[in-house]
Amino acid sequence: MKFVCEKSVLLTAITRTSWAVASKSSVPVMEGLLLDCSFGELKITGYDLSTGIKITVPADIKEDGQVVINAKILTDIVRLFPDEPITFQTDENMFATITCKNVRHEIVCLSAKDFPALPDIEKKFFLSLAQSDLKQMISQTIFAISGDISKPVLTGSLFDVEGEKLTVVSVDGVRLSFRTAKIENESEEENFSFVVPGTTLKEVEKFCADSDEEVSICVGKKHIIFTLGGSMIISRILEGDFLNYKNAVPKVNAFKVRVNRRDLITAIERVSILISERINDPIHLNFEEKKLYISCRTTLGSSQDECQLLDAAETLRIGFNHRYILEALRACPNDEVELELNTHVSPIIITPPGSNEYLHLVLPVRLKER
Repeated sequence: MKFVCEKSVLLTAITRTSWAVASKSSVPVMEGLLLDCSFGELKITGYDLSTGIKITVPADIKEDGQVVINAKILTDIVRLFPDEPITFQTDENMFATITCKNVRHEIVCLSAKDFPALPDIEKKFFLSLAQSDLKQMISQTIFAISGDISKPVLTGSLFDVEGEKLTVVSVDGVRLSFRTAKIENESEEENFSFVVPGTTLKEVEKFCADSDEEVSICVGKKHIIFTLGGSMIISRILEGDFLNYKNAVPKVNAFKVRVNRRDLITAIERVSILISERINDPIHLNFEEKKLYISCRTTLGSSQDECQLLDAAETLRIGFNHRYILEALRACPNDEVELELNTHVSPIIITPPGSNEYLHLVLPVRLKER
């Protein structure tokens, strides 16, 4: 096989497909990328038997063929080449010659026959939405995915489709986040759901642009494919019963107040300076009319700050893990957010004012009596 490709184009493609390559494996081909020249196109694939990424690359194809190249070595070679077109050529002895200007490398390549084939998917559901919407849905919920591998289904996000609306939900037992968006549902069924691994969603988020360009999602019985531009990401679907998120959110709360999101983040960041990761003392939130007093006391000392509320609140003292509250607030795109609360043992709910486009729920920490 032989092709010529611009350095920047090739480097981007092999870097992105390398995200799906096994970093260490007893099988050398699993640490490699499949380079496939056929039908006038260069296709590069990485696959670790869990997640696969295939990218079609614009290149001048001189000779068809397929080989597997170690992903790390290939990335390092291309990254350090001059910013000039790169020529890649293989011979019958399974050696690849890679040249760029006056730089030349000869490396061993592996047979494409040993590279695992991407799974075939029998289409079950199909939907599409803007890349910018999917990117926001992932970034605003992925932080709440569970890291507890004893409950595999919670290590992913639920995609819940209801007609032309998609809700992406993440939950880890202490917090819950969801975000909704309008989609095009081209499936025979109006309502359906599936769970996508968090590791896959991290890669999908990197591929999504801040644009209205479309991303297509094809769902099979055990796998899912995200297609955007010339890229395809394939992943297994997580099995199991996901939390009924609709029942987990309180329908009625005692009071609701608005607050400037940035002011609240800054106040919590100041107060939590004295909190150590080893002990992780809670922050105290004291709601009193139009003031929110934030404080904490640790073995290192104490700190306090206050934040102006935009509405009058009931008197309430409640505690939280500061990191959980901060991650939820940072995921909100609005300048103002609404805080809904009931009692000192009920969760706090963070939503946009006058909308249910997204929601973050965080369970409190029981405070010691003063």
